[in-house]
Amino acid sequence: MVRHDAEHLADLVEDTYTATVELTLAHLPPPAIAGIRGSFTESANKLRAVLPDIDALCTASVTDKCVEVLKQMRGITATYRMTNKPLPTRHSHFVPSILGPLKTFVSGDQAHGMSEGAQGKLVRAVAEQVTEKYDSMANDLVNTIRKTEMSLKRLKGRRDTKAAAGAQSGEALSDTDKIC
Repeated sequence: MVRHDAEHLADLVEDTYTATVELTLAHLPPPAIAGIRGSFTESANKLRAVLPDIDALCTASVTDKCVEVLKQMRGITATYRMTNKPLPTRHSHFVPSILGPLKTFVSGDQAHGMSEGAQGKLVRAVAEQVTEKYDSMANDLVNTIRKTEMSLKRLKGRRDTKAAAGAQSGEALSDTDKIC
């Protein structure tokens, strides 16, 4: 709504208010009218200059809400390390709700008044940022799991060599393979 208000106010200042003031002050010399028009235009441009900042704040806010759902990714490790679950055959339960906050924002009152172009930019920016964060979190998770597995293997000695060989031959998958 703030974005919409700023955009609308800029339009009013540049068009409606300028025309009204020019009519009211028509008795002034043309250079004075031009100065007034220039001031109104400059004010409108300054208002429009903050629109990208407002967009960035909206994007960051919605992205943060979406990324909050991604924190459930940490539970994948516990699920496969603590239980004897088989290899997953479908996505994690939280995946469909990752972009839920974005959907709520766009379909709700928050986006009321945003132009379709502004909504499209926000959706693309949020989707890109959430995708980047998901990629980063997934890579961190996989790297941590692999480092942990290597450390455990070093601590346990050669005992896990047979299990690793079995996983490679297709007999049994390790927890790390399931998580990855």
